[in-house]
Amino acid sequence: MPPKVAAAGHKELSGKFSSRTHENYDVSIFDSAKDAHIEKFWEVDSKVLKLAERLAGKIPASGPELIHIAHEEGCEDMFPSLTKEEKGFIVSDGKIPVHARWEKKISEGKIAPDTLLTLAGLASFTCDQEMLDQRIRNIIE
Repeated sequence: MPPKVAAAGHKELSGKFSSRTHENYDVSIFDSAKDAHIEKFWEVDSKVLKLAERLAGKIPASGPELIHIAHEEGCEDMFPSLTKEEKGFIVSDGKIPVHARWEKKISEGKIAPDTLLTLAGLASFTCDQEMLDQRIRNIIE
């Protein structure tokens, strides 16, 4: 919640307010989503913590080295290996990937849903930027 909204609510609403940052709330997931790994959006598992600890000890010298280390630590879904066809799907599907294309890879832990959305967002931005660049080139040439 934006601080401005919280301040306005605190000022205008009656009631007793107290911090609840120390509380954890259970999240229920429908059976149909049990293999969707949506918990990746809010949970940091032991593999990620181990990866962070290893990276804190020695920063990789290159992107490929980072990917190799992540895979060694069991975080393949963070830096997935994608085929040329899968890369094309990411570009063609736009900002929201078609879930049916990725369902198996997600359930197998080969790509995390947040990684997939990040890749889709970057691809969409790249396409938009290329169109803008071309439009500017057409204007100035």
